[in-house]
Amino acid sequence: MDEHRSLTRDQFSLGEDNVGTYIDFQGKTSKNFSGGLNQRKIEAKSIRHYSSASDDRSLFLIYKTYLELTETSEDGSFYRRPNGGITPRFSSQVVGINKLSTLIKTMCTEAGLSGNFSNHSGKRTCATSLYNSGVDKQLIMERTGHRSDAVRKYKRTSTTQHGSALQKGTRISRY
Repeated sequence: MDEHRSLTRDQFSLGEDNVGTYIDFQGKTSKNFSGGLNQRKIEAKSIRHYSSASDDRSLFLIYKTYLELTETSEDGSFYRRPNGGITPRFSSQVVGINKLSTLIKTMCTEAGLSGNFSNHSGKRTCATSLYNSGVDKQLIMERTGHRSDAVRKYKRTSTTQHGSALQKGTRISRY
């Protein structure tokens, strides 16, 4: 939660290269990276996310629009309160910590999803989706910001993986 609360607009930059359009995120200190002497050889999280700018649901275009709509703010905080109206606009007022802490839960409830969702659910879903897509563990750790093997707790095998293993003749037992 503190990591989200301290996000600033300048941690995000947009660009394009020969691969495509991208969002660069440059982390600062967090609960796992305080930046002290014991961590002088560790770098803050840095992520480049490629996204197609031609797609209607392009993450690149969503960030581009949001950053443009919030650039007049005096404070560099990332999360801004939306102003009502037809045209999307955001005020200079920062979203409060209580609102941030319940945001994902509220969105999931309003979408009709059942279960216990928290702000951390997105990180877990990202790691699980990457694992199920066959992405290397090291790349998953880079994306989620883990330095230890703790990322394996996020991995959840899918029914497709179990079915594939059975087709190959691999015996799988559950405890």
